[in-house]
Amino acid sequence: MYADMRSAPRYNIKALIQVVRGRERFAAGDLIDISVTGAAFRAYTPLSMGQQYTLVIEGLGAFPCKMVRSNGATEFGVQFQLSPLDQQSLSEKIEELYNSMA
Repeated sequence: MYADMRSAPRYNIKALIQVVRGRERFAAGDLIDISVTGAAFRAYTPLSMGQQYTLVIEGLGAFPCKMVRSNGATEFGVQFQLSPLDQQSLSEKIEELYNSMA
């Protein structure tokens, strides 16, 4: 179920993603895992560390985020920038999507 035990549980959910800012698309790829605090994904376009983006996740929605991790090639990590209310809403969506995949 969880990729590891961080401050927020991470769910291994497979979904298509897009990394955008405004109307510009920076990358597309595949979600690796997600929590209410962030997500990991694969994309084949270089992305800039520290930059603000919106991560669009198929079946979940669009979330403002900051690029915080990269393996230097194709795996990236973002930290979501959500209010507590938005985190609660995302948590419910993640649980629903995860349970529908079981």
